[in-house]
Amino acid sequence: MKKILFIIFIITVFFLAGCGNINISQPPKHFLTNNAGNLNEQQKSAPTTNEVNLNKVQPEASLVVLNSLVLDKSSKKPVVDAFVYIGTGFWQCQTDNQGGCTITNKQFAPGDYGVGAYKKGYQRTTIMAKFVPGENSLTLEIEPTLTPQALTLTGIVKEIVSAPGSKSENRVDVIKTDNGKEYYLFNNIGENTGFENYVGKKVTITGYIDNGFVGWQHNVWSGIYVEEIK
Repeated sequence: MKKILFIIFIITVFFLAGCGNINISQPPKHFLTNNAGNLNEQQKSAPTTNEVNLNKVQPEASLVVLNSLVLDKSSKKPVVDAFVYIGTGFWQCQTDNQGGCTITNKQFAPGDYGVGAYKKGYQRTTIMAKFVPGENSLTLEIEPTLTPQALTLTGIVKEIVSAPGSKSENRVDVIKTDNGKEYYLFNNIGENTGFENYVGKKVTITGYIDNGFVGWQHNVWSGIYVEEIK
Protein backbone atom coordinates (compact mmCIF):
# COMPACT_ATOMS: atom_id res chain seq x y z
CA MET A 1 0.00 0.00 0.00
CA LYS A 2 2.83 2.39 0.91
CA LYS A 3 4.44 1.67 -2.52
CA ILE A 4 1.19 2.58 -4.36
CA LEU A 5 0.88 5.88 -2.47
CA PHE A 6 4.51 6.69 -3.19
CA ILE A 7 4.01 6.11 -6.95
CA ILE A 8 0.90 8.36 -6.96
CA PHE A 9 2.88 11.06 -5.15
CA ILE A 10 5.69 10.95 -7.74
CA ILE A 11 3.25 11.21 -10.70
CA THR A 12 1.50 14.21 -9.09
CA VAL A 13 4.81 16.03 -8.59
CA PHE A 14 5.81 15.58 -12.28
CA PHE A 15 2.39 16.78 -13.50
CA LEU A 16 2.52 19.97 -11.41
CA ALA A 17 6.07 20.66 -12.54
CA GLY A 18 5.01 20.45 -16.20
CA CYS A 19 2.07 22.85 -15.72
CA GLY A 20 4.41 25.47 -14.41
CA ASN A 21 5.90 25.90 -17.93
CA ILE A 22 2.58 26.64 -19.69
CA ASN A 23 1.83 30.30 -20.51
CA ILE A 24 -1.82 30.72 -19.56
CA SER A 25 -2.00 34.46 -20.29
CA GLN A 26 -3.51 33.70 -23.76
CA PRO A 27 -4.50 30.57 -25.65
CA PRO A 28 -2.27 29.01 -28.33
CA LYS A 29 -2.34 30.76 -31.74
CA HIS A 30 -4.48 28.13 -33.44
CA PHE A 31 -7.29 28.89 -30.95
CA LEU A 32 -7.36 32.63 -31.77
CA THR A 33 -10.45 33.83 -33.69
CA ASN A 34 -11.14 36.63 -36.19
CA ASN A 35 -12.57 38.69 -33.33
CA ALA A 36 -9.22 38.52 -31.52
CA GLY A 37 -7.60 40.08 -34.60
CA ASN A 38 -4.58 37.75 -34.36
CA LEU A 39 -5.07 35.12 -37.06
CA ASN A 40 -1.85 33.34 -37.89
CA GLU A 41 -0.48 33.51 -41.46
CA GLN A 42 -1.59 29.98 -42.34
CA GLN A 43 -5.21 30.85 -41.61
CA LYS A 44 -5.04 34.12 -43.61
CA SER A 45 -3.86 32.34 -46.74
CA ALA A 46 -7.16 30.49 -47.17
CA PRO A 47 -9.90 33.02 -48.16
CA THR A 48 -13.41 32.57 -46.90
CA THR A 49 -16.33 31.79 -49.24
CA ASN A 50 -17.49 35.41 -49.13
CA GLU A 51 -14.02 36.68 -50.10
CA VAL A 52 -13.93 34.34 -53.09
CA ASN A 53 -17.35 35.52 -54.28
CA LEU A 54 -16.38 39.18 -53.95
CA ASN A 55 -13.37 38.61 -56.20
CA LYS A 56 -15.54 37.25 -59.00
CA VAL A 57 -16.80 39.55 -61.76
CA GLN A 58 -20.52 39.93 -61.24
CA PRO A 59 -22.73 39.64 -64.37
CA GLU A 60 -24.52 42.73 -65.69
CA ALA A 61 -28.12 42.15 -64.63
CA SER A 62 -29.51 44.52 -67.27
CA LEU A 63 -27.13 43.69 -70.14
CA VAL A 64 -28.98 43.25 -73.44
CA VAL A 65 -27.67 40.96 -76.19
CA LEU A 66 -29.08 40.85 -79.72
CA ASN A 67 -28.39 37.71 -81.77
CA SER A 68 -29.52 38.55 -85.29
CA LEU A 69 -29.91 36.49 -88.44
CA VAL A 70 -30.27 38.05 -91.90
CA LEU A 71 -31.87 36.02 -94.70
CA ASP A 72 -32.45 36.60 -98.40
CA LYS A 73 -36.21 37.06 -98.62
CA SER A 74 -36.41 35.19 -101.94
CA SER A 75 -34.08 32.25 -101.37
CA LYS A 76 -34.23 32.15 -97.53
CA LYS A 77 -30.44 31.73 -97.59
CA PRO A 78 -28.15 33.58 -95.15
CA VAL A 79 -26.87 36.97 -96.32
CA VAL A 80 -23.16 37.49 -95.71
CA ASP A 81 -21.69 40.92 -94.86
CA ALA A 82 -25.05 42.58 -94.25
CA PHE A 83 -25.17 45.30 -91.61
CA VAL A 84 -27.59 45.01 -88.71
CA TYR A 85 -28.02 48.24 -86.78
CA ILE A 86 -30.14 49.69 -83.99
CA GLY A 87 -31.50 53.23 -84.21
CA THR A 88 -29.11 55.42 -86.17
CA GLY A 89 -26.32 52.87 -86.05
CA PHE A 90 -24.65 53.56 -82.70
CA TRP A 91 -24.93 49.80 -82.16
CA GLN A 92 -24.28 47.65 -85.22
CA CYS A 93 -22.70 44.41 -86.41
CA GLN A 94 -21.88 42.71 -89.72
CA THR A 95 -23.10 39.24 -90.56
CA ASP A 96 -20.78 36.25 -90.90
CA ASN A 97 -20.88 33.30 -93.33
CA GLN A 98 -24.01 31.96 -91.60
CA GLY A 99 -25.79 35.31 -91.86
CA GLY A 100 -25.56 35.96 -88.13
CA CYS A 101 -24.02 38.60 -85.91
CA THR A 102 -24.33 39.77 -82.31
CA ILE A 103 -24.66 43.19 -80.69
CA THR A 104 -23.61 43.47 -77.06
CA ASN A 105 -23.10 46.81 -75.37
CA LYS A 106 -23.39 47.89 -71.73
CA GLN A 107 -25.20 51.05 -72.86
CA PHE A 108 -27.76 49.03 -74.83
CA ALA A 109 -30.61 49.21 -72.32
CA PRO A 110 -33.86 47.22 -72.42
CA GLY A 111 -36.69 48.85 -74.37
CA ASP A 112 -38.26 49.34 -77.80
CA TYR A 113 -35.95 50.05 -80.73
CA GLY A 114 -35.98 50.27 -84.50
CA VAL A 115 -33.72 47.60 -86.01
CA GLY A 116 -32.51 47.75 -89.61
CA ALA A 117 -30.67 45.45 -91.98
CA TYR A 118 -28.95 46.65 -95.14
CA LYS A 119 -26.53 45.49 -97.78
CA LYS A 120 -25.53 46.77 -101.19
CA GLY A 121 -27.84 45.15 -103.75
CA TYR A 122 -30.70 44.68 -101.24
CA GLN A 123 -33.61 46.80 -100.12
CA ARG A 124 -33.40 48.06 -96.59
CA THR A 125 -35.57 46.35 -93.97
CA THR A 126 -36.51 48.08 -90.72
CA ILE A 127 -38.69 46.71 -87.93
CA MET A 128 -39.57 47.61 -84.35
CA ALA A 129 -38.47 45.21 -81.64
CA LYS A 130 -38.71 45.04 -77.85
CA PHE A 131 -35.55 43.99 -76.03
CA VAL A 132 -35.36 42.52 -72.55
CA PRO A 133 -32.30 41.87 -70.34
CA GLY A 134 -30.36 38.83 -71.51
CA GLU A 135 -30.46 37.04 -74.84
CA ASN A 136 -32.73 38.34 -77.64
CA SER A 137 -32.97 36.70 -81.08
CA LEU A 138 -34.20 38.42 -84.23
CA THR A 139 -34.47 37.35 -87.87
CA LEU A 140 -34.59 39.96 -90.63
CA GLU A 141 -35.31 39.24 -94.29
CA ILE A 142 -34.02 41.61 -96.97
CA GLU A 143 -35.15 41.56 -100.56
CA PRO A 144 -32.69 41.60 -103.49
CA THR A 145 -32.75 44.55 -105.85
CA LEU A 146 -30.66 45.76 -108.77
CA THR A 147 -27.04 46.15 -107.75
CA PRO A 148 -26.14 49.85 -108.04
CA GLN A 149 -23.38 50.81 -110.40
CA ALA A 150 -20.03 51.65 -108.86
CA LEU A 151 -18.59 55.10 -109.47
CA THR A 152 -15.51 57.15 -108.64
CA LEU A 153 -15.47 60.93 -108.40
CA THR A 154 -13.25 63.72 -107.12
CA GLY A 155 -14.30 66.86 -105.30
CA ILE A 156 -14.26 68.90 -102.10
CA VAL A 157 -16.16 67.80 -99.00
CA LYS A 158 -18.44 70.55 -97.65
CA GLU A 159 -20.49 70.90 -94.49
CA ILE A 160 -23.80 72.66 -95.07
CA VAL A 161 -25.51 74.21 -92.04
CA SER A 162 -29.14 75.31 -92.20
CA ALA A 163 -31.09 77.21 -89.52
CA PRO A 164 -27.95 77.63 -87.35
CA GLY A 165 -28.52 78.15 -83.64
CA SER A 166 -32.13 77.01 -83.72
CA LYS A 167 -33.84 73.79 -82.70
CA SER A 168 -34.15 72.98 -86.40
CA GLU A 169 -30.43 73.31 -87.09
CA ASN A 170 -29.20 70.78 -89.62
CA ARG A 171 -25.63 69.88 -90.48
CA VAL A 172 -25.04 67.70 -93.54
CA ASP A 173 -21.95 66.61 -95.45
CA VAL A 174 -21.78 66.70 -99.25
CA ILE A 175 -19.12 66.41 -101.90
CA LYS A 176 -18.96 69.09 -104.55
CA THR A 177 -17.41 67.59 -107.67
CA ASP A 178 -15.13 69.32 -110.11
CA ASN A 179 -18.07 69.90 -112.47
CA GLY A 180 -20.12 71.61 -109.74
CA LYS A 181 -22.51 68.79 -108.80
CA GLU A 182 -23.21 68.01 -105.15
CA TYR A 183 -23.99 64.63 -103.60
CA TYR A 184 -24.87 63.69 -100.04
CA LEU A 185 -22.32 61.37 -98.41
CA PHE A 186 -23.52 58.21 -96.63
CA ASN A 187 -21.71 55.70 -94.44
CA ASN A 188 -22.15 51.89 -94.60
CA ILE A 189 -25.74 51.94 -93.28
CA GLY A 190 -26.91 55.09 -95.08
CA GLU A 191 -26.33 57.75 -92.41
CA ASN A 192 -25.01 61.17 -93.46
CA THR A 193 -22.32 61.20 -90.80
CA GLY A 194 -18.68 60.35 -90.17
CA PHE A 195 -17.02 62.68 -92.70
CA GLU A 196 -16.12 65.57 -90.38
CA ASN A 197 -12.37 65.03 -90.80
CA TYR A 198 -12.63 65.52 -94.57
CA VAL A 199 -14.48 68.84 -94.58
CA GLY A 200 -12.65 71.40 -96.72
CA LYS A 201 -10.41 68.77 -98.27
CA LYS A 202 -10.25 67.54 -101.84
CA VAL A 203 -10.81 63.79 -101.95
CA THR A 204 -11.43 60.92 -104.32
CA ILE A 205 -14.42 58.74 -103.46
CA THR A 206 -15.37 55.29 -104.66
CA GLY A 207 -18.90 54.10 -103.94
CA TYR A 208 -22.40 53.79 -105.36
CA ILE A 209 -25.68 55.72 -105.51
CA ASP A 210 -28.54 54.71 -103.20
CA ASN A 211 -31.04 56.26 -100.79
CA GLY A 212 -29.94 57.26 -97.31
CA PHE A 213 -30.91 59.47 -94.38
CA VAL A 214 -30.16 63.18 -94.07
CA GLY A 215 -30.38 65.48 -91.05
CA TRP A 216 -31.87 65.01 -87.59
CA GLN A 217 -35.30 64.52 -89.17
CA HIS A 218 -33.96 61.54 -91.11
CA ASN A 219 -35.26 62.69 -94.47
CA VAL A 220 -34.65 60.16 -97.26
CA TRP A 221 -32.46 61.41 -100.12
CA SER A 222 -30.30 59.90 -102.81
CA GLY A 223 -26.56 60.11 -102.32
CA ILE A 224 -23.24 58.29 -102.45
CA TYR A 225 -22.49 55.34 -100.17
CA VAL A 226 -18.78 55.78 -99.56
CA GLU A 227 -16.81 52.52 -99.85
CA GLU A 228 -13.41 54.23 -100.08
CA ILE A 229 -12.27 57.80 -99.54
CA LYS A 230 -8.74 59.13 -99.98
